[in-house]
Amino acid sequence: MGRADKAALADGSALLWRLQLQDIDVSERWRLLADRWAMNNLEDARPFYVVHAMMAFVAAGRYGAAMRLAEALPSTHGNEASSLPPEDALAAPLCEGLLAFARNEYAACVEWLKRVRHIAHRCGGSLAQCDVIHLTLTEAALRARQARFACALVAERTARKPASRLNRLLKQRLGTQPPIGIAYCASEKIRQVLRVQDQKARVRPTPQHAKAIHDSALTHPVRQTQRIPA
Repeated sequence: MGRADKAALADGSALLWRLQLQDIDVSERWRLLADRWAMNNLEDARPFYVVHAMMAFVAAGRYGAAMRLAEALPSTHGNEASSLPPEDALAAPLCEGLLAFARNEYAACVEWLKRVRHIAHRCGGSLAQCDVIHLTLTEAALRARQARFACALVAERTARKPASRLNRLLKQRLGTQPPIGIAYCASEKIRQVLRVQDQKARVRPTPQHAKAIHDSALTHPVRQTQRIPA
C-alpha cells in the first residue's frame, strides 16, 4: 500500500479519534479501519503513520497489534531521544499515551503526553492532526480530574481559537466538575469585582463606605477557601 493510501488512513484515524473523544460511537468504523491498517507493512513506515495505526488498533481493542507497534519504535530514553527528529521523538510516548487512554488509564495518559507536549505541533502532519495530541491530553486531564492542568489546557485552546465550538464545550465541561470554574479559571480581578458587587447589593453602603470596600478589594488579595484536587 502506497504513501497516498497511508495518508488517507491517517486522515481517517485522526477524524475517528476526534469523534471518539466526544463520546461519539464509531466502533464499527474503527474495526474496518484497523483491518485496513493491518494490511500495511509498517516496519519501515514513518512514525507519523505508526501513531495513526496505533489509534486504530487501540480503539478497535487490538492490543496485541498495538503492543507490537510500540515495541518496534525507537527508544526515547536518555541521550537517544535528544538526537531524534521531533516526529520520531513523539512516536513512542504518544503511542503509550494512546494505549493508556484506550485502557481508561487517564492519569498515565497525561504523564506520557506531557513529555511531548512541547513538540506536538511538529508531529509531521497537518495542524488538525497535530492538534489531536493536545486534544487527547486535554480530554485525559478532564477524565483524570486533574483540575488545574485541565483548566490550563482549555485556556490555551480557547486563546488560540476563541470561536471554536469544541473549545466552548470543553469550557462548559470544566464548569460541571466543581470546584473548577470561577474558583480557579476566573482571574483574581474578576473575583474581586464580584465580591465588591455582592457586598454593595447586600449592605447598600454610603458613598464613603463603597469607596472603602472598593479600595480594600484592590489592595487585599481574595483568600481561596476551597482547594481544588490536583
